[in-house]
Amino acid sequence: MPRRMKTHSNNLVIVCEGTDTEYLYFSELKDYVLSHFPDRYSAIKVVPVPEEIIKEKNPKRIAQVRKLNNVPQYHYYCKYESTAEAYALYRAQPTRYVREAALFMQEDGYAEGWAVFDNDKHPAHEAAFRYASQDHVGIAFSSYSFEEWLLAHFERCAKAFQHSECKEGDKELRCGSIEAVADGDCHGENCIGGRLRSQGYIPDYSKNRKGVFGEYTLQHLETAMINSAWLRYRSAGALWESNPYTDVDVLVAKMLNEQKCYDWYVVGRTFNYAGSKIMVSMTDDGQIEITNIGDMTVIIRDTENAFVNSNFATIASSERALLEPGDSKRVAVPEKAVAFVLKSGVRHSVIDLAS
Repeated sequence: MPRRMKTHSNNLVIVCEGTDTEYLYFSELKDYVLSHFPDRYSAIKVVPVPEEIIKEKNPKRIAQVRKLNNVPQYHYYCKYESTAEAYALYRAQPTRYVREAALFMQEDGYAEGWAVFDNDKHPAHEAAFRYASQDHVGIAFSSYSFEEWLLAHFERCAKAFQHSECKEGDKELRCGSIEAVADGDCHGENCIGGRLRSQGYIPDYSKNRKGVFGEYTLQHLETAMINSAWLRYRSAGALWESNPYTDVDVLVAKMLNEQKCYDWYVVGRTFNYAGSKIMVSMTDDGQIEITNIGDMTVIIRDTENAFVNSNFATIASSERALLEPGDSKRVAVPEKAVAFVLKSGVRHSVIDLAS
C-alpha cells in the first residue's frame, strides 16, 4: 500500500517558470516571510532548484519518461503519463508548471500550490488555466513578462511591451544602462527591463539580479497592488491575451498576509459594498452621485472614502452618509482627483474618474 502523505494546513509550494527572475524573487520573499512571520507557514518551497530539474514522481516509469522527454532542462514532474500522448497533455508550456504544482500537492502533502509564469507566447495558456481550476492550483500570471509586476511598484503604465529585454541575436542589449549600445538602446520604449533601468527604478536590473525584492520592491508593495488592480481593470477578454496584465500581487499579498485588496471599477458600474450594492456615477455638473441600489442600509464614514490624485494620495473625503436602499448622495469632485475610493474592511473599491 502506498504511503499516505501527511498534508499540513499551512505549507505552500511555488513552481516558477525558470531559475532566474521569478525564482530569485520568490526565494527572497520566502526568506522574508519565514523570518518576519514565522507562524505564517510551516514550510514554503520554491522550485525549480538545480537538483530537482529532473524528478519523476513514479519511479517505475523513469525509463519511459526519460525516453519521451530526452531534454534535460524540462523540469516536469510525472505521475500517470506512460505514453507519449498522455505525456503531451501536460508537457506544453505553461501547462507543465500547473501540473508540477498539483503533483506536489497530491504526492508531497503541500496544502497549497501555485504556478508562476508569464505570457512569453506559450502555446497552452487555456489548457493551463483549465487544469489549474480542476486541480485547485493558483496561478500568478503576468503579460508580457514577470517584469510587468516589478514595474507596477513604480508606475501605472499602460504600454503593451513586447519584450522583457531587447536582444541582438541571443545577446541582451541592456537598454537604459551605461553599457547599452547607443544605436540599439530603446531607453525603455520597447522592453520592460530597459524601462526599469532607464527610469532609475532598478538601475542595475538583470534577470539574475539578486536582492530585487528587498532592496527595490518591498517598500513600494502597496503601490504595486494598486497598479496591478488598475491593469486588471483595463483588461478585456481572456487574461492571457491581455497586455499589460499581472495578478502576482494576489500571491504576494497572501504570503505576506496583507489586509488590503484593491478592485477598480468604471463609473456607472455596480459593485458590492458593506453588504449592499453601490453605483457611483458622474452628474452633468461634474459631481459624483453615490447610489445604494441594494437592499441593505449603507453607512459611508468619512474615514472610509477618499478622493485621490494620480499618485494615489488622498486629496479630500466626503462627510458621513447614511444611504437607505434607493437613496443617493451627490459629492463635489475636487480638482486633480482621478479616482474615488470606498473602503469596506480589507476591500478598497476604486472608481476611476479619469477614464
